This record gives sequence, structure tokens and C-alpha cells, in this order.
Amino acid sequence: MRNSTHHPSGLLLAAVLLCHPAAAAEWDPIDSEYAAPTDCPKEPGCPAAVLLDHLFLDNGYLKAREYRHRILKVFKPEGLDAAAVSIPYLVGSWTVHEIEARAVLPDGSEVKLAQKDIVIRRSAKAKGVSWKDITFQIPGAEVGAFLEYRYRIIYAGQWRSYRWTIQDDLPILKAVFKTKPGPYSWSPHLLQLPNVRITSDADEDGVRRYTLRDIPSFQDEPYMPPPDEARGRLLLQPQVQVWAWPKVGGIMHEYLEKWFKRGSKAREQTAVIVAGATTPEEKVERLYRWIQENLDNTSFRESAEGEVEEAAPIVYVDDVLTAGQGDSNQLARTFVYMARQAGLEAEVALVTRRDEAFFRKDLYDVSQFDGEVAAIRLGETWGYYDPGTPYCPLGMVGWPNEGIEENALVTRPNGGFIARIPNSRAQANLERWTVSLVLGPDGSMTGEAEIAAHGLAAAERRNALDHLTPEEHLRQVEDALQEGLPDLEVETVETLNLKERGEPLRLKVKFHADQFAAGAGSRMLVPAFVFHSGTTNPFQAPTRYNPIYFPRTSRRLEEVTVRIPEGYEVETVPPKRTLDHQALKYRFDASSAADRVKTTRELVVDVLLVDATRYAPVRTLYEEVARVDGSQIVLRRAGSAPEQEPLAATTEGR
Repeated sequence: MRNSTHHPSGLLLAAVLLCHPAAAAEWDPIDSEYAAPTDCPKEPGCPAAVLLDHLFLDNGYLKAREYRHRILKVFKPEGLDAAAVSIPYLVGSWTVHEIEARAVLPDGSEVKLAQKDIVIRRSAKAKGVSWKDITFQIPGAEVGAFLEYRYRIIYAGQWRSYRWTIQDDLPILKAVFKTKPGPYSWSPHLLQLPNVRITSDADEDGVRRYTLRDIPSFQDEPYMPPPDEARGRLLLQPQVQVWAWPKVGGIMHEYLEKWFKRGSKAREQTAVIVAGATTPEEKVERLYRWIQENLDNTSFRESAEGEVEEAAPIVYVDDVLTAGQGDSNQLARTFVYMARQAGLEAEVALVTRRDEAFFRKDLYDVSQFDGEVAAIRLGETWGYYDPGTPYCPLGMVGWPNEGIEENALVTRPNGGFIARIPNSRAQANLERWTVSLVLGPDGSMTGEAEIAAHGLAAAERRNALDHLTPEEHLRQVEDALQEGLPDLEVETVETLNLKERGEPLRLKVKFHADQFAAGAGSRMLVPAFVFHSGTTNPFQAPTRYNPIYFPRTSRRLEEVTVRIPEGYEVETVPPKRTLDHQALKYRFDASSAADRVKTTRELVVDVLLVDATRYAPVRTLYEEVARVDGSQIVLRRAGSAPEQEPLAATTEGR
């Protein structure tokens, strides 16, 4: 229930938790309004429901205070999972107090939570920001019981704007948000809940109440935006904005300039790197390559290996060069500084990384920006560079930094500007597979694949492989290939140019499967797609609730040559198939000659976000992809008589 992704006063904070209760208040009896339901009126058969989700935010203190109270009811044994409660919190941004919980059983008795059963553990840490979780199990939970818990939060400052992520994995019958806005006059915006009505009123003390009813349960779906972006939420914004993004861009520029104060070492290194370069483009290329090849990225090491210990605090640009390492943002800043020393116009671009959330231009909160890239002006055009993503090709950015719409704030001395960092096209991220298979008469198969990955496809594979041993390379590739063919075993994986950043990544994989083709009398049925015969359609549901979200564009081209066993001949191959939905394309072709069958499969995804209203054509395309991917090549023993009912060359999608 991570409700608040934007922090008080727009600050990035970090630090403590207190969960000692004050003198515990008595519990009120379960109100008759909440005692009646025995099922979810809008979602019959639900395992449990949230009867009341109540939040009161008092923003009138210098340190805002919040009170949370929830009442749930369990209808089925599967609903007992609701007794497990987790309260994530950002260390240093707020403290949690007075945690209490109880179960009210069907006979009216109650079981209370003991303070010793509250557990605190760290859930995530990155870039000096630490999340922890408070977890507890409400004792005595059973079918028919009410589960109730409450707690208080004290924040490190006041809220300029506030976001309450309301939607839960369970239906919510009633949600009430009360607030004292404090120094701000807020207007509400209800997002991602198109069929939910919100009402509001205010009392004489200035407390405003927003009430919502019948909030549907959140539907988790394949290929959907980040959950914090997709869940229904209430956004409270100041009615009068006292600042705008250009001004913020200027303020952030002044803040970042402090980081560039000590840069003599970086300045000297820049002179060495760009010596003899004759064009701005050549200077950019040399600096970019030097940073990627000589400075270690602690952000990626941390995600791959666990927490990375800094040799010394990094406060200025020269500290990065001294340590020989920095996180993704620090490497981007270093590139900006060195580009300036080379005579280029360069600025830091603050980015909302869309692996967590999407940027909202109407949400005036600088903590939306959780990443940084370099913006360099060459001629009249600003280009964006991402030295902080290892192996990211020059002129591209890691996919979380690409924009679906506007997603970045370019900081400048006299005011910044909001920009969209263009996303790469599918063609730039081509992954080409050239595969040779040899079939045995017993249905076994040996094969070899040469893979050439370009653009972000190459960067992803390189980042996944470069910290692993050769044995781990094999296991990782095998795990990926077994998703399409569970019986496949990888024998060797050869990384031909893992460290060559400027080139497509080339891999060579040898593999075999003891049971690849199936016998059927005088025939042999051979999967047309060695790596897709066991995959399923991710879009099988008849309806769609969330937008379809592809993390990045892609183009995968597979050319497979199958050598058939001696004594067999080709009876049928699957028919040619082409599906062209502009941004989504699928192509399949097959041909046979002598003792070989050649198949070509191509899938292109050249879009990032598809509205749920456009689900039908996407579903239709992927249904056909699954059906064709389940196709078979039919072989027959040479000289055997054709059977009366020839086997179809395709099977139903699986």
C-alpha cells in the first residue's frame, strides 16, 4: 500500500521509523453500516472486501500528520491473505506510530495484535534512498471475521500536492479522504477510476471530506504500465500554482552547479580525451566512450550484486574520477561537465523513469524526476545521451528514460524546459537469429544459433551477461530458451564480443533436444518454431482494463534452416502469413528444397503504449501469432503412400 510516491515539499529525504504506540485507544464497535455485507455487491464471489478505507491528512503542521484506518471482511478462505499487512515507508521521509490491529470474530470476540509481532525489514535501497516495510499478521483471522487496523504517520514536512493511491487488490466498498490542506487550497483529480463517483463537503473547521464508493479491485494484467501508474488514485493539487516548470528548471540548474565546483581533474582529463577532435560530434563520441569504458556504474552493480560500498562520498564531479565510479545520475553529470569543458552546450536533463511511473506535467512536484541524462545541443537540436546506462549506444538512452510523452526537464540558467526524449524505433533494436537444426530419425534435434543484437537489445543482453561467469551465461540463456521449448538443453554459449560497445552483440549458442519432433505412423511432426512452440498468448482475456504497455520497441527476425533425416521428405509446410497493424507486425514464411526446410519469422513492436480501447486488434494479432507459432512441418517417409486424411500443417495456438 505504497500510497505516496511524491515526498513532502518535493524533497528527496531518508531516515527513521518509530512504531511504539501511545496509550492505545479503545476500539469502537463495528458500525452497522459495515457489518451487513456478506459479499461484494459489484464483484460477486470476491474472497474479501475493504469495507472502509479512511485517511485523514492534517497538513496544518510543519510536519504533516496522517491517520489511516481500514476495516475488511473475509468471505472465503482465499480472503484470509488479507490478514497479512505491509506498510512500506521511505526511511527519513516519515515515521510511523501507534500501529494497532485486531480481528473481530463471527461470535463477537476479538483477537488483538501484539506489538512484539510487528516486523520491520528493509525492502529496497538505491542511490542513498532506503525503503523499509512494516509487516504484521492480524491474529485470529477466519472466514466471516472483520479485520481492522490503524496507524499514524508524521512526515518530515508539509505536502504541496498529495497523491492517494486508492485502488486495492480487493474491492473497496467505501473510501473516505479527509484533509486540512494547511497552507494550500487543493483541487481534486480522480485518475484511472472512470466509473467511480466522488462527492465532497467541508465542515466549519475547514476539514474537507471526499467520499468514494464501490471502487473495483485492481486487475493485474500482462504488459501493463507500472502498478503505481495504473492503479486508481486521488490527486490533490494546489488551486493556484506559484511556480512553473521553466522556473523549476532554473532553480535545479543552480542546485546542480554546486556539484560542478571542483572539476580540475575532469577538466584536465577532458583536454586529453578530445585532443585532435575536429567536430562537436567527434568530441561527444570520445567523451561518451571514455566514461562508459573507464567509470564503473554503481547503480547497475548494486542491482546485479547487491549493495555497493562507496570508496568515499561523491560530492563533486572530481570525486567520480577519483573513485573511478558513480551512480547513473553522477555519470550523466560528469558527461555534462566534460562536454562543457570541450566547448559544447550541455545541460542535465531530469527524467521520470517510466519503469516506476509516468511524468505528469500538471503535477508540480520535482520528486517525480528520479533519473538524469545529458542534453547536448548540436546546431539547433538538443540530443540526449545516457552514459549512466552501461553499454547504451551513443545517441540512445536506456528504455526507462525514453518518453512516451513529455518526460524530462532540461535545466538551464535562465529557466529550463519540458521535453520528450524520443524513443528508439524497432529497427534500431533489431535482434537477428540465424539458426541451423539437424533432425534425427528418432525425433531428436541438434542445433546452433548465431544471434546478432543491436541497439537497446544489445545493451540489455550485455548488462545481463557481463557480470556472470561462462557457466552462468549458459544457465541464463538456457532458462530463456526453455520458455519456448522446455525440453531444450544448451551445450555451449560463446560471447564473441561482449565488451565491444560500438558493435552489435554477437552470440553463438549450441543446443539439443532429445524429443523435438513427434512420430505419427509414417510421418514426423516438426515444430516450425524451435523457440516459440511452447509459448502462450499474453492477451487471452476477452476484455482489458489497463493500457497495453511495451517497455521498449523491438524487432526480432529469425531465419531457421531445418535439415530433415535421411529417408524422409517434406509433405507440407505451414502457409505464408503476414499481419500488418502498422506499429505491430508479424510475418511468417516457409519453403522446402531437397533435404531442407527454411522458415522465417519476424515480429515487430514499434509502439510503447496502446489504449485499452484498442485491445481488440492487439488481441486478434497475438491470437494469430500464437496459432501460427504452434505450426508444424509434416515429414513423410519416402516411398510411403499418402494417407487419406493428410495431417494439417498447423495446430491450434497453445
